[in-house]
Amino acid sequence: RLDFITTTTTTTTTTIMTKLSPVDRFKKGVFKTLDGPCSALALNCCQLGCFIHDVPPAAFDVYNNADWMQHLAQANPDAKLRTLVIPGTHDSGTATISKMKPFAAVGLTQNLSIFEQLNRGIRYLDIRMAGTPGATGASIFHGCLMGDPLANVLQQIATFLNEHPGEFLFLEFVCEYGKDFSPSQKKGALDLIQAELGQFLYKENNKSKMLNEATLQELIDANTRVCAMVHNRIFENDFVLDGQTYDSNYVAQTYSFFDSSKWMYNRWHNTRDDDMLLQWNLDEVHKNGSDRNKILLNQFVLTPGVGGAGDIIQLLIGMASLRPVSFAYRLIPAMEEFLRSNANEPWNIVMTDFIDLFPGLISFLVSLNFVATLEITKATVDSTEDVTDKIQPFIKRNKVLFLTNVRKDLGVSSFDGTLTIEYNLKGESKVMEVEFDDDTEVVLSEYSRFVAE
Repeated sequence: RLDFITTTTTTTTTTIMTKLSPVDRFKKGVFKTLDGPCSALALNCCQLGCFIHDVPPAAFDVYNNADWMQHLAQANPDAKLRTLVIPGTHDSGTATISKMKPFAAVGLTQNLSIFEQLNRGIRYLDIRMAGTPGATGASIFHGCLMGDPLANVLQQIATFLNEHPGEFLFLEFVCEYGKDFSPSQKKGALDLIQAELGQFLYKENNKSKMLNEATLQELIDANTRVCAMVHNRIFENDFVLDGQTYDSNYVAQTYSFFDSSKWMYNRWHNTRDDDMLLQWNLDEVHKNGSDRNKILLNQFVLTPGVGGAGDIIQLLIGMASLRPVSFAYRLIPAMEEFLRSNANEPWNIVMTDFIDLFPGLISFLVSLNFVATLEITKATVDSTEDVTDKIQPFIKRNKVLFLTNVRKDLGVSSFDGTLTIEYNLKGESKVMEVEFDDDTEVVLSEYSRFVAE
């Protein structure tokens, strides 16, 4: 996706060329230009999935984060789940919905398969399901849109866990609102989840022990690498089969799937306003971040909607959108700046749409979990302009440098150039050279250097 080269020119210097390839730069321009027309109900009345953004707005050098927890457990043997910052996805299975289905663009919230999301570093999945019409099984749903069978998604998760034995996942299975899901289909879904993932499940109904007592390494060593939760909607509408009531206690005892409302704070903010979404998430972490006995999930998700006649007119002509991708793309700069500015807050799970558009942010969130102190001793642009003082405020938790835009953050006038950073990390002095343009992100940390080098 990126035209980048990582080479070692000396024993201490790493040169990274982070510029969008000409093809991706062209695609990025096309997506931005056609987002309005594709959103316009007058032009795309069926909201087919045309020109869904799949090029990040900024160039970044690292995409594969498949083994970050394994590296973390080695770097910090005392790491525990409730202290970690964990990337997650909203409506994780929607990439399986065909873009040619009517209203697909309104239902799509991810471009990547479940397997690829996990490779990118996602460790919380929001799996929406309902009964497959005319069949006995369950399928992925978002609203009225049906994706792949649930079995396909579970197989991808199992494959990832087998290929990456040092990773831990949080999975929440949610019955899609308003969709038919018979008791026999629900039981079939629970049986299928257990059959595919049972060998990896954390089975003790003790969330505090899992979150705060057991270390990540202990969970990995015991192969209890999945915390499976079910949304309490599954227990509604008389979930009774053969005289057995499937309530939260029975499901926890029989399947080791725990009621997510008891295990996790998870507030849906239901807003189209960027500033309100960010502020409400900050309020949420201030309110519940100190409670280490429950998982804290923060939803950085904007919700399309219609508020009146003015909205309808704007939707018709493409000045507003019902497409989640339009909101996600718009939110990226503000969300990155917000999480960087509030990096010291006790975030736990950070959930977003279209995580392929956030590679720098994903690397930043993962890097916050590592322990080595980062000291930047000198930073220059094109070997002449000293930006050492300018770069210091962007080191977060004393261990992660996150530049969301090299030019803007450092006040550089040229549209491209070379940023040279001399730094100390884990007792070693190193140099990183970044060849940048007007859309380049940089993350420098113990983790990012391990992956890049």
